[in-house]
Amino acid sequence: MRHSGLRITLFFVIVVTGTLAAAVAFAQIPDSDGVIHACYHTGNGGIRVVNDDTECSSGESPLDWYQVGATGGQGPQGPAGPAGADGAQGPQGVQGLPGADGADGAQGPQGPPGADGADGAQGPQGPAGVDGADGADGAPGPQGPQGPPGPQGPAGADGAAPGLASSTVGPLKIRKRAIVVERLDLPAGAYVLLAKVSLGQISPHSTRVVCGLRAGGRLDRASVVLAATGSASAQTADLMLSRVLAAPGAAQVSCRYYRSGRQRKPKVTAAYVEIAAIELRSLTFQ
Repeated sequence: MRHSGLRITLFFVIVVTGTLAAAVAFAQIPDSDGVIHACYHTGNGGIRVVNDDTECSSGESPLDWYQVGATGGQGPQGPAGPAGADGAQGPQGVQGLPGADGADGAQGPQGPPGADGADGAQGPQGPAGVDGADGADGAPGPQGPQGPPGPQGPAGADGAAPGLASSTVGPLKIRKRAIVVERLDLPAGAYVLLAKVSLGQISPHSTRVVCGLRAGGRLDRASVVLAATGSASAQTADLMLSRVLAAPGAAQVSCRYYRSGRQRKPKVTAAYVEIAAIELRSLTFQ
């Protein structure tokens, strides 16, 4: 029953308010789009017609409706009408262009042979004929004396350089003090040395690990930071060194880790350690 009373009140207020508003602002209600704007009071249910929704106060809600309903959809297409009567005959058209030439007729029968003509003058001499086939080979003659030696040819390209390698699968435990994780013995010579170490750890903190490749008194170092356990903590240290060994020696890789005083002792390991040595004919440092 409350909704019925609200509809009666709404109708009454719309009629009264619409009549007053039409007398005051007939040019604005409805607007140019055929829309009637009103403000509904949420407390007492009153409705007043306004020019625009922006005139509603904080205790009112905007309410809009069209003066004329929306256009309906297009109806179905009607049936086809009956055929119309034939029109009158039109005037005669102009004469068309000449047609294309017809195909040639069949060839007629051959005529009778004509009489023999007089002999012509003698023609020039024809070209020489083609040479005949070669005759059979004769018997081989005696062997001639040996000729002098030819000049020396250019030097050939160098062959592939020999190489040496060593590897350890591991895992090897890395400590706070440096330990040797791989060693490769080398004879005297010039070398390019390559090494790699795969490092990993189990620790709640990130850890810095330093590895070095040493040969003939020279050292190449690589530093990696292993992330805390639970993330991608595996890292690879790559090392390279070139050196000339005057006497037999060795190349070795050593690693150690660093940690702060409050950091718990990590468990760092090295695996798949490799050293490769490529021997050169000579090595010049510039």
